[in-house]
Amino acid sequence: MTGSSLATWRGSPNHYNGRNGYRVDHITLHIMVGTLESCANWFSLPQSQAASHYGVGPDRIYQFVDEDNGSWADANMASDCSGITIEHQGGIEGVPVTDAEVELSARLCADISRRYRLGRLVHNGLSGNVYLHREIPGTDHFGCPDRTVNGLPVDRIINRANQLLEGDTDVVTQQDIAAIAAAVWGYNYKGSAPGGNMYNNLVYEVPKRVAGAVATYTWADKDGHGKPVGGNLYNQARQTALTVIELKAQVAALNAAVEALGKSMGADPEQIAKTIQETVKAKLDALEINVTATAADAKD
Repeated sequence: MTGSSLATWRGSPNHYNGRNGYRVDHITLHIMVGTLESCANWFSLPQSQAASHYGVGPDRIYQFVDEDNGSWADANMASDCSGITIEHQGGIEGVPVTDAEVELSARLCADISRRYRLGRLVHNGLSGNVYLHREIPGTDHFGCPDRTVNGLPVDRIINRANQLLEGDTDVVTQQDIAAIAAAVWGYNYKGSAPGGNMYNNLVYEVPKRVAGAVATYTWADKDGHGKPVGGNLYNQARQTALTVIELKAQVAALNAAVEALGKSMGADPEQIAKTIQETVKAKLDALEINVTATAADAKD
């Protein structure tokens, strides 16, 4: 069984078998409109046709559904099968959400984030990695979990969970990704000397070759005869094309290196690749080559 070590098992029959091809990419927060024990009893009944992965009370956490399965909680199959759903005691007169419950929920959310590498928790509608039940298409629980009597203090839970995550030493941060990117920039392809690495090739070598092609090209004279100096445009362009081909080979090799390095450090290779891609684009966008034709050139 897959689940949090913070929880006690109270299995429910109400769930999908597996996740229908989805992977976990968010947490959905709910409010019970009642107590943890009454919710656990309700979820144990097949006729209720409902259950979340977890239920949080003031002094304990129950797990109702194996994390390998989608829960029947969000009234939306895609969300149920791509999220971890958490119910909370409260949402009714006389049953408040206590400080202790907020702490337990934050610890559970942080634990889920670590195990599924969700990173910093963000609630931003369905654009973040924390959803509210009322935001899920198909639900009719429009006050769940925060717009009800004794509603869930969503921001407090998320902020506290992020505090717990910031104290981790095994979570990959933006600084870690920057360090990996720096290692990639310093990677020498096929033993090339310093100054011939991927970074220098991308930022300096290719623009230099293009500029050289323009600079060494000689316009035809008045008789139509070309006067190449130090190599004509064709040869220069061909050399530049060969450089680009070589760079593509370097990029392919480096992608493999990044993936291996990322996995060894527990990082997300896609996130690292995106960071590097954005850095390269920013560098190349900043480059500019100006070509000015003279009056004499125009006459020819």
